[in-house]
Amino acid sequence: MKLTDKRFLTFLILIASAYMAFAQTLFSVDRISKEDFEKTLNSKFVYVYDIWRDSVVDNAITDRIILDARQRFEKIDSTTLIQNYDIGFEDEEYEAMFSIKSLILVEEYGMYWFMLPSLHDCELYCYDLSGKYLGDMLLPFAISPTGVMVAQKGFDCDGFLDLHFYKRGDSYLREFQTFKNRNLPVSDINNYYTALKYDLSSTSFWLDYSLLYISFPTSDGKMVYLRISLMSSL
Repeated sequence: MKLTDKRFLTFLILIASAYMAFAQTLFSVDRISKEDFEKTLNSKFVYVYDIWRDSVVDNAITDRIILDARQRFEKIDSTTLIQNYDIGFEDEEYEAMFSIKSLILVEEYGMYWFMLPSLHDCELYCYDLSGKYLGDMLLPFAISPTGVMVAQKGFDCDGFLDLHFYKRGDSYLREFQTFKNRNLPVSDINNYYTALKYDLSSTSFWLDYSLLYISFPTSDGKMVYLRISLMSSL
């Protein structure tokens, strides 16, 4: 028996609705106490990853990545460049941007990140270890054991909580979840090792595979502690 167009459309809507209801159960955010946050931080199951730990070696692959990043950047229209990027176009400064100094190697997760000089965020072009372009994203402050990468959008003093979650596939990068709360002002959320190095109150870490913990001060100086739950298979 064939479905009519109307019945088929209804069938698709039902599937989409069921999927959305299912997806919503895979993500939750809870505000917790300082005591709970610090107790969890001392757990032996805490996972933190230092994104700055790997040294980048100049080779044919990094040369190819830098060339590709330059070509992509130079395709951006001039208005967007002026409004969103902090870059002079003098030869010396411009050439320095397109060098190995702008690359981060995240070897454990099989990626190179090329940093763009954004005024409002830290934007990245992402590549696999062979130099193939995977996509773009914001600089993560935390990476889970399964490769879930989390970033805060914007680092303006009047910003708010705006989290973006990414996961790498074999040949692409996808953003699979966002979370925004305009009632929680935040200028930045730090990587665990950055917070440790500079004795900062804002920090982040994972517990096992699916629980993300973050802390940050709001505009009135009060600390916020959040526990974010994701589906463990992500």
